[in-house]
Amino acid sequence: MIPLAATIAYVPLLLVSLFHRPWQRQQGYFVLYLIPAMLWSLSDFFLRSELLHINQSVLVKVIICMTFWVVIQFHYILKSFYSKSGGIPLAFLSLFALIALAALNVVPHDIDISQGKTSVDYGLWTILGAAPILLIVSRDVLLLARKRKATTQLSERNQITYLLVVILTGATLLGFALTKFGVSYAVAHLGNLLTALILLYATAAHQLLDVGAAFRRALLYVWLTLVAVFTYLLLFWIASEILEFKMDWLVVIVGIAAAFCCIMLVSAVSAASRRAIEELFTGRRYDYRQRLLQFVISIYNIADLKEFSAQFLSLLCHSTGAQNAWLLLPTPEDGAFRSQVHFSDDKKPENPIAIRPDSPLIERLAQGTAPLSQREIRALPELPSLQREEKKSIESARIELLFPLRNEDRLIGIVAMGKKKRGESYTFEEIELVSYALSSVSPGIEREHLREQLLAKERSLALVNDLMLIMTSSIDMSEAFDRFSELLGEVVPIDWAAISFADEDELHILAFNSTVSAPWQPQDRLPLAGTGTELAMKQQRSVYEPDLAKAHAFSTGESHLKQGLRSIIYLPLVYAGKSLGSLTLGSRYPQAYKENHIRLLEQLSLQITPPIANSQLYVQAREKARLDELTGLFNRRHFDERLREEINRHTRDGGTLSILMLDLDKFKVHNDTFGHPAGDELLKEVSTLMKNYFGMGGSSTRGEVFRHGGDEFAVLLADAGTDESYEAAEHLRQEIDSVMYLKSTGVTASIGLAAYPASGVTAIALVSMADGALYRAKNDGGNCTRLAAEG
Repeated sequence: MIPLAATIAYVPLLLVSLFHRPWQRQQGYFVLYLIPAMLWSLSDFFLRSELLHINQSVLVKVIICMTFWVVIQFHYILKSFYSKSGGIPLAFLSLFALIALAALNVVPHDIDISQGKTSVDYGLWTILGAAPILLIVSRDVLLLARKRKATTQLSERNQITYLLVVILTGATLLGFALTKFGVSYAVAHLGNLLTALILLYATAAHQLLDVGAAFRRALLYVWLTLVAVFTYLLLFWIASEILEFKMDWLVVIVGIAAAFCCIMLVSAVSAASRRAIEELFTGRRYDYRQRLLQFVISIYNIADLKEFSAQFLSLLCHSTGAQNAWLLLPTPEDGAFRSQVHFSDDKKPENPIAIRPDSPLIERLAQGTAPLSQREIRALPELPSLQREEKKSIESARIELLFPLRNEDRLIGIVAMGKKKRGESYTFEEIELVSYALSSVSPGIEREHLREQLLAKERSLALVNDLMLIMTSSIDMSEAFDRFSELLGEVVPIDWAAISFADEDELHILAFNSTVSAPWQPQDRLPLAGTGTELAMKQQRSVYEPDLAKAHAFSTGESHLKQGLRSIIYLPLVYAGKSLGSLTLGSRYPQAYKENHIRLLEQLSLQITPPIANSQLYVQAREKARLDELTGLFNRRHFDERLREEINRHTRDGGTLSILMLDLDKFKVHNDTFGHPAGDELLKEVSTLMKNYFGMGGSSTRGEVFRHGGDEFAVLLADAGTDESYEAAEHLRQEIDSVMYLKSTGVTASIGLAAYPASGVTAIALVSMADGALYRAKNDGGNCTRLAAEG
């Protein structure tokens, strides 16, 4: 019973392997192993059970040959794990030699059949034939062990482990089979049974094959087989009852076997016969049609629409014999269907085809799935309404059929097929083939067409965003805006562009770019009332004047018309719900901005507003950070920056510079006596006096005034030497003394002066020397000027 159990154990493995998909090389080796393994145990079962009256000597020879076949086939399973190349199956030479020796009664040496028992002497030739096979399998084990150690894939390591366990089990029990005990109790087939159980466990537990899917297929075929056998038996019984003949079960079994043989024969030759007949009538087109069908069912995602369409149109032409084919898709600019891809079998240049969206051809194609022929196009009652360009493009391209490309009842494109090479008409079969192919690829084409349109828009927006980042990162917005306008002009027509911010009731032009004469310049201001910017800001949506020559509604319209502009659009700049200004674009051509342009510009205005607003806030904050809040003078931080800049300039170019450090005498007394508000007012008055003195002609020496902190001020005289700086300092001191005296404040000023390079060559050294001079002036009683070089 052990051989029978082993045979049965291999049945589910064989079914799962046969019906597992996709079919793989290792799977083929596995099936070729399972078949001899089953036949080996089944032969031994027949030998021991004596169910079949077959010469037992023949069965012994069959069993020996089957043993060799099983081991050789198992070797090729092992080899598939460490070698990718198939090679020549030389191992089968041992099997062929053994079969020849068995036929010549050389193998086995002796067979003794007595009292229902069989005793076999395998002989020297059997051992010599087994030796090379054992060496090959030993090499397989060594290479598999190395492979298992080197692999990083857990699934592959598990598979190799199970195979090594099978080898160990099979080799051990096969060795016992050579003994009398092993022959009597079928020890070798116990090994075969254990091997089947191990492989069953490995297949189910570790998903070596897709058991579920393969089992479902096997169950389906078993069910169909049972239905066919039952139907055959029923018909045979009915025939026996009607024709009054006795059923012979041997005849029934032979008849069923013959029927299945006929079915398998017809199934095997049907495909080849069909191909031969199709090729007889269609020639090479049959191959192209099969490739076309395979192409459309294997497409899941389209990576490149033009490449895919070119290949698809090529297959359509070769499948039908057409000379040319075009794919027409709607363009985002105006919705017209224009040829995007063209295939020509005779390599002729493309005749571009364009059909406007309101054409009667589009209306007809949108109504159904049937194609429009050239004859039907000429017979259309709406033909006179076809534009001349449409008629010319269709006739010059020699289009024979227009196929609608539809997806979910929407017309997403058109495929135009040209005339056939021999002037033949398209057959019904060819029209059905093209229609089926189009219905299969239309979802993918629409999806990829929309994706490419989106990518094009994203690229445009990304380009503009990058330019806006550059523009807003620059202090000089006008310079950056020139580059911005230039690249934006590659997407939409621009002859004049401006960014304007509203400042109360005025419109402040921050930046503009123009290829025509301009009535305004950057930083100019004009009344906000009555402008297109005012309306765009109020409505928070774009305002478009398509033709200024026909009508203009705003106060700036006449000026723009004199510039030569014909169309203009105002796009509001809205940030956090508040309208800040507008991006204004103008073109010399009327109707310059189409619907898709306006959509893009509206998205653009939303995108660029935050960085522009942040840039302006940054500029304002930076300017504010340089100023002292109380006096409006530049602060100490800006003084340090400007002093370093001027020292670097004078180090590079030569020359002298001076700094004054000024401190108010008795300011603390005044502050304590009259209070901090009075002290603040005095500081502001002194600041105004110093600013006017050095910046508005009070002194011949020009300088920059800074509040250094508290009641201390600094003056940077960028191109003044010691003498003229001292003279300017003295005049300033006297001016402060006179003004403060008239106001009875009792406040005077002490000044320290240091010059570059005499007093120092670094900013720290100059300030230190000027502070030292100021300290001496204070110690000398105040209200005087001291030089850093004195004393």
